[in-house]
Amino acid sequence: MKKKIIGILDREEGYAARLMEVFNSRNRMGFQAEMFTGVNSFLEYSRKNPVEILLVGESLMERTLEALAAMVIVISEGAKAAELEQYRIVYKYQSSEMIIRRVMEFYALEGKSPNQLYKGNVKLYGVYAPQGRGCNSCFAWNLAKQLGRDQSVLYISLTAFSDKKELYVPEKELADIMYYVRHGFDNLIYMVGSVVIGLEGIDCMPPVKSVEDLIHVPCEDWLKILQVISTQSNYDAAVVEVGECVQQFYRVLDYCTEIYMPFVPKFKNMAIWEVCKEYFKRMGAEDVWNRAKRLEVDGNYWRSDMNSIISS
Repeated sequence: MKKKIIGILDREEGYAARLMEVFNSRNRMGFQAEMFTGVNSFLEYSRKNPVEILLVGESLMERTLEALAAMVIVISEGAKAAELEQYRIVYKYQSSEMIIRRVMEFYALEGKSPNQLYKGNVKLYGVYAPQGRGCNSCFAWNLAKQLGRDQSVLYISLTAFSDKKELYVPEKELADIMYYVRHGFDNLIYMVGSVVIGLEGIDCMPPVKSVEDLIHVPCEDWLKILQVISTQSNYDAAVVEVGECVQQFYRVLDYCTEIYMPFVPKFKNMAIWEVCKEYFKRMGAEDVWNRAKRLEVDGNYWRSDMNSIISS
């Protein structure tokens, strides 16, 4: 299916080019950005190509543009001018990521229909370490980085605490979209896009800031998010780090295409593994336990033959 077009219309060519580049390299929600520095060039393009969203610099905004895109968002350089109060606004002098998240939020709330499945093979990698000891988060992150070398990857942390402090941003977190999940919001994929941030070349959903936000969320809500990502996003893969704070976490693992249980040999406590195995069996999830691949990892929470394991 053809991607929806986001037009970026701004007099400052360097700014428009940077925003377009970041949008096209980071956004996996079925959009493609195109840039323009003049109204005439945009008009010519729009005659042949339907534009879904138009981001237009305030100095170029005119009423005739409203009919040329399904949604118009004005890029403001400062205080909102009275004549722009009727439009959606994003502020120019902030990070491109923040602009993208805000645009996705506007679009989701507008009630636009999500794009349908793109790749059709979004692979979900579930990571769960019964003992913890850094295995969960460190291995999951290493896995995401490895996959991200030649694939588009989304990293999701469903654990109480992440050791990636850069993911704790003040603007957004995973809990922000749970309201929309619970109320059956149709455009959930765009809400997912509104919270995604970038770290070390990987797209990430910021973890929750409160453990209670994990504990009290029904498992069905997490499964809904994973279902939307796997069927409506344009990622190749998603790495899902799972912890016991998630209700019925074994069901989240079961939803994943692959399940990895990493461990460092010198720290492996067989008693804990046996207790965990019995828990899975008691919950009727013995097949999930059996399907998981136990991976012995080194002190850096990795193994040299991981490429062959991923591709097997």
